[in-house]
Formats: sequence, structure tokens, C-alpha cells
Amino acid sequence: MRIAFVSTMSGTPWGGSEELWVKTALEALNQGHTILASVIDWNGIHKKLQVLQNNGALIHLRPRFREYPSNLLSRIKNKIDRTIFNSNPYFEEIKDIIDFEPDVVIFNQTGTYGVLWANSLTYLLDNFSIKYYLICHGSSEHDVLPYDLIKKARKIFENASLIIFASKRNHLNAERELACKIENYKIIRETLSIDDLSVVDWPSEDRVSFASVGRLSIGDKGQDILLSIFNQPHWRTRNWRLNLYGEGDDERYLRDLSKFYNISDRVNFCGYRNIREIWTINHCLLMPSIIEGTPIALMEAMIIGRPSVVSDVGGNAEVITEGLTGFVAGTYHVNCFSKAIERAWASKEEWRNIGLEAHYWSLNNLDLYSHKTFLQYILN
Repeated sequence: MRIAFVSTMSGTPWGGSEELWVKTALEALNQGHTILASVIDWNGIHKKLQVLQNNGALIHLRPRFREYPSNLLSRIKNKIDRTIFNSNPYFEEIKDIIDFEPDVVIFNQTGTYGVLWANSLTYLLDNFSIKYYLICHGSSEHDVLPYDLIKKARKIFENASLIIFASKRNHLNAERELACKIENYKIIRETLSIDDLSVVDWPSEDRVSFASVGRLSIGDKGQDILLSIFNQPHWRTRNWRLNLYGEGDDERYLRDLSKFYNISDRVNFCGYRNIREIWTINHCLLMPSIIEGTPIALMEAMIIGRPSVVSDVGGNAEVITEGLTGFVAGTYHVNCFSKAIERAWASKEEWRNIGLEAHYWSLNNLDLYSHKTFLQYILN
């Protein structure tokens, strides 16, 4: 089978939303299928895509930005060129996908409507008859689209052979946002990036170490909310530290904010670390997310045996049961998330048992090999 995977990620070279399709593509390669991976060009091929390439996948790089003529004379010339020479910049971007002659195209969207914002991909859907699937990862609680885009999204969703949502909540959000039934869907959560599913030993240090694991992007992950909470006077009398794992455009701002709040001596910027290494020194995951699917970092913390405090977005509340496997804040806002951390703090003597409950629940309820499940849907 000839399968084209097309990623819409344009804000950063890599993210958790890419793990599912890349592992699915690798599994397909191992089974003898022919794979094309079309991604945004970030001045070369990301190391995880190099693994696909080394296993025989074709890699297609699309331009991150395209400059279009700005003055009237240039626009007229461009239109004449397109008419006479049949040269269309959108066509040029997706020509390799068409030439690949895929049996199916998988559009991997970091959000729910990523294809809508990629003109070359909407051009592909509008002008070529292809079988395609959509993967919808992160979702805010209220994506507001202009009505013309709502109509366009309805058509794209209706014509898809299958739509994959990362959580039940995201499916319901999409139905509300588009005001239409979406019946051709499956729920497939993110695939884990760890192989060892055993519990990590509980940290021996008395000081409580909170971990925030994810891209340093406050518009998605809300790390500034945590700093605002820990700036509250009563936290200054408690024995804690906050370890931020990940990188991103907002790191400098978060460093400035921790200094502004005079808590920089308790906030550590740790970059990327091995997941099991993270949880050898941390007791509890804090995730005040604004946009989510079902985050990999949360599922991995649960598997490894740690409690979590999460905001009720995406699939967070679908995998966390209040007081049993973690703690759920009604929203990511400071006051609400602060109350959830307070509930967790009051129960910290039970954290180890809560982490073990999270571990056992995950083993019994999560699809630990969701990329294999997804490939079966593609092949069937």
C-alpha cells in the first residue's frame, strides 16, 4: 500500500503531535508498505524523520513560508504566468504528493483544523480526488472559526474516510464548533514514547519536586499559570521546587517571570530529559494546559507511577479520576488550578499510592500501542 503522511505542524520543528503518525509510518515500513512523509522544511530533516528515511520512506519538504507578490504589477504578472504556464505555487508545494500516487493520505493536524490554514493542502483537497484521513490532536475549549471556514471545515470532515480524535472531548468540541454531526471517527490517544512501562522508584528527597513536562509555550501549556500560583504568599513557607522540562520560544519570558516573582531560586529550567530520568527526582506532574489532545507527558507520568494535577481540557479528565489517579482543575485559570494544587498538597502523603493507582489504571485502560491500532484502521 502507498501511504502519504502529511504533517501540518508549522510552529516548531517537533512536538508530541508528531509521535503517532511517525510511529505508524515506521510500523507500516516494517510491514513492507511504501511511505511518503510530507513535512514543513525546518532547514533540514528532523532526526526522528531521518529514522523514517533510513528505513526507506520518501521525505518531502514543504516551504515554511512562501512570499507572494505584493504590488499590483507583480500580481498581474503572476496571474498571467499561472494562466500561460500553468504554474501554481500551491500545486508546486503538493506536486510530490500527487506524483507519489498514494492509496491514502493521512493529514496529521496539531490542532483540529490544521488543514484549513494550509492553502496548499486545501488546494490539494479541492482539486484532486484522494482518499484521506484526518488526525485531530490538540483542541482548545472554544475554537472560533469565521463562518466561511466553518462551511469549508464541514466539507473537509464530511469527505474524510476517517477522522481520528485524541480524546472524546475533542470530538464533542468539534461537533459544537462546526454545528454538525461527525460520525466517521475513532478515538485514538497519543502513542507513548517509552518502552519500559515499570514504575520508577519514589524519590527519597523530602522536598516536594513538581514537574512540568512539555514545550515552553504558554499559549498551549500555561507554565506562566504555575509561576503565578507559586508566587502566592503561602507557597513561600512550603518546601518545594518546580522543574520545567522542555524548550520553546517562551523560555526567556518564563525566566523573567520567575525573577519578577522572586521565585527563580525554586524554579529550574531543565531542557529535555529522558522520561524515566525526570521521574527519578520528581513527585508530581503539573499540567495547566490550555490546548490538549490527550498529552503524552500525562500518560507517561501515570504509567511511571506519579500523580498529576491537570486542567480539564482535551482528554485530561478522561484519564484522571479526581483523588484516585490525580487531581483535575475545572479550568486552567489561576484561581481554579490553584485550588486543585491545594487539594493535591493536602493529600501529598497519599501521592505514592495515587501514583500506583494511575500506573495500574493505565496498564488496564490505555492503548499502549496506539500506532499499531491506527495502522490497522488505515489498512482496513
